[in-house]
Amino acid sequence: MDPLQRSRLDYEFLISESKKMIENDQIHFVFIHLPVPHPPGFYDRKTHTFCQCGNYLDNLVLADQALGILRHEINQSPAAQQTTLIVSSDHSWRVPLWSGGARWTPEEAAVSKGVFDSRPVFLVHYPGQTTGSTITAPMSEIREYTALSAVLSGKVDQPKSFIETMTQGKVPVLPAKP
Repeated sequence: MDPLQRSRLDYEFLISESKKMIENDQIHFVFIHLPVPHPPGFYDRKTHTFCQCGNYLDNLVLADQALGILRHEINQSPAAQQTTLIVSSDHSWRVPLWSGGARWTPEEAAVSKGVFDSRPVFLVHYPGQTTGSTITAPMSEIREYTALSAVLSGKVDQPKSFIETMTQGKVPVLPAKP
């Protein structure tokens, strides 16, 4: 199987299985790892087709479309009003690492300006949330871990508390349960 076919099949399988997990009301926590937008590019954002002509930016559009598909599934599910969506990237665009590759394109060089972008994606969306906030200060990964642990344990269930946890590194103390 050629790499393009493998990438396309992997992507389609992950989207299909992700939809099934979102639809399953017996599952209360889902972790989905999509291997896009890693190079090599296997998607063409102009034609919306899989091909060997794509680049990182094309794959980035595919990742955005995947998020749209999964958000649509969440919004159609009975659990939509209880679902917190967390989107995280394990790293940002690795320009110095990938720019020397044979598949690096002039478009990627122009957009990146040859500079490493140190801003990986990290997004938390609470049920019913209609406004957003942006934290621009660099965050240590331990604060990210602390904040996510607080979300998963139910100690932080609203954007304001999450932002405080991220910026101050302090988890709110909940009253003891009777």
